[in-house]
Formats: sequence, structure tokens, C-alpha cells
Amino acid sequence: FNQDRDACTGGKKLDEECLKAKGWVTTVSPDRPLYAYPAKGQTAEQQSRDMNECMAWAKQQTGFDPTTGAATGAAAGGLAYTKNKDGYDRAYAACFSTRGYTVK
Repeated sequence: FNQDRDACTGGKKLDEECLKAKGWVTTVSPDRPLYAYPAKGQTAEQQSRDMNECMAWAKQQTGFDPTTGAATGAAAGGLAYTKNKDGYDRAYAACFSTRGYTVK
């Protein structure tokens, strides 16, 4: 990732299209993005499905809705994710990792 990030940094701003061309996918909000690389050759269709399923799972685990920036209801399950953006990001990254992505 670091080598690709360095190659895609023009000045101080990261060129997200450059990273996408190298196979990386932006996985969460633009204010603090995570990048996932399909390390097991996942197709674009599979990447899209995984992204949607991981978003739903992270929201379910944390009760946090990143589209509104607020916690909504009770979190399901027994995992220790906080009901805020940080907890959502951690759950989202964990979901991607278990599906064979390298997450940075």
C-alpha cells in the first residue's frame, strides 16, 4: 500500500482514481478513508457485494449510521464495537479483512 500511495500522491493530496486503477477500493467515508485491496482476486461485482454487506454488518454491530453520523438504536451481537464512527470503521474493516481483503 505505501508504495502505491506514494505513487498516487500528487503534492499533498492523494489521487483516489490512481489508487483505484492499482486495484485499491475506498471503503468508508472520505473524511477518513480506509482502503481495501482485493487480495484474493475478487471481481468488481464481488467487491461491490462485499462493500454493501460489510456496511450493513458494521451498522448492525455498532448501531452507527455513517450516512447520518448518528447512532441508531441498539447494536446487535456481542462484539465490543463502540456506537460511534470509530467503532463502525473498525467493524467495517474487520468484515473486509475476513473476506480476504488487505485493509489499510
